[in-house]
Amino acid sequence: MAWNCMENYIVSSSSVSLLTPQREHPSSAASHQVRSLLVRGVLSEEKPWHKRIYAEIDCAKRPRESFERQSQPQHHLENAISPLTRIKNFDPVGSTILEIMHLFYLGGMKWLLEKWILRKANPARLKLIEVKKLTKIMAMLKSDIPSDFQRNEFDVNQVSRWKATQYRFMLNYCGAVVLRRILSPVFYEHFLLLVVASRILNRKDVVRTHSDYAENLLIKFFTLLELYGPHCKVLSWHNFIHVADDAKKI
Repeated sequence: MAWNCMENYIVSSSSVSLLTPQREHPSSAASHQVRSLLVRGVLSEEKPWHKRIYAEIDCAKRPRESFERQSQPQHHLENAISPLTRIKNFDPVGSTILEIMHLFYLGGMKWLLEKWILRKANPARLKLIEVKKLTKIMAMLKSDIPSDFQRNEFDVNQVSRWKATQYRFMLNYCGAVVLRRILSPVFYEHFLLLVVASRILNRKDVVRTHSDYAENLLIKFFTLLELYGPHCKVLSWHNFIHVADDAKKI
């Protein structure tokens, strides 16, 4: 079989998924440790607690033209033009989708579990007796977890070392049940906002029709994140309110 290397093919890409650190190179954006990358909206920053806080939810969406003109120079590397701008009919802002495994599971779910179980001096921290109760429940659950899931052991005292599939199982499947009598009502109801939104966005049969509802839940979840302290609204959490838009494009 002979290959004709002179043939041209038209390839269309609806979206590109990159982790936050990896967005720096193709987007020619400043380091995520210094500035936000491909921010979906025109945000104002606050810097208390030595953190960049993004508390706005009604900010204007950032169009492609703004990215191409580098109208927010603080978000771009000096004298660098992103190769993404040379892709025809490709929006380097809206079409660079957020990577859900690291955002929802290794990011959000891990952060919440650590707040509840490991981290000191926060209003959501569980008492020792509650941690022991959760440990017992998770141990009892082991025999009922189907083989579809790669991991069925959940060492509550090692939540920082869980794999993404374990955080995913906690968020999308068992968390709403096992945490019902563990978390206080206010933190449990707040967690349910994320659970329901994540379940919707992970189901192909409902994501198209219920993505707006999921977006509203994520916005409410982000707004109420101050339950954990006013310093929590960092960029990674702000990205949650844009995930529903990404789900519509996939």
